[in-house]
Amino acid sequence: MGIKNVQVEDWIELDKTYLERYALKKQLFESQREQTTQILPGCEDAAFEALYLLADLLPRRFPTMFRSGKENTIENLVTGEIWNVARDASTWEKYHPLEVMGLLSTEDFFLLTTDEEGVSSLRAGAVCFPGTSNHHSPPSHRLNH
Repeated sequence: MGIKNVQVEDWIELDKTYLERYALKKQLFESQREQTTQILPGCEDAAFEALYLLADLLPRRFPTMFRSGKENTIENLVTGEIWNVARDASTWEKYHPLEVMGLLSTEDFFLLTTDEEGVSSLRAGAVCFPGTSNHHSPPSHRLNH
């Protein structure tokens, strides 16, 4: 595990476990939010920037799974959900941008910011499957905790 540079087009990989991972993540975000999502104040702009990057990428990279909609929406053609990602959307009453990113791609996301001195620090995370990659089945036993 480590941090490495990747091309934006190769940032996200989706596989046959997508729907299973999606269902588990949605349940965990809704029932165990304090254990899955931690956000420090002051990183909202960065979180939305990352979400908008993902929302732009997914319909281009996976056009059979996602479609850009009208007025700041992205449609998940697999789950049938339409996510309004506008800053003033009601989406944010229930979810954080990192959680929406996790539901769209089923990846876990961390947000690092860099200060004026060049020091990076972890500011937020939405994590349901720590220690796994998208190439393995999700740890369904985690729902029993």
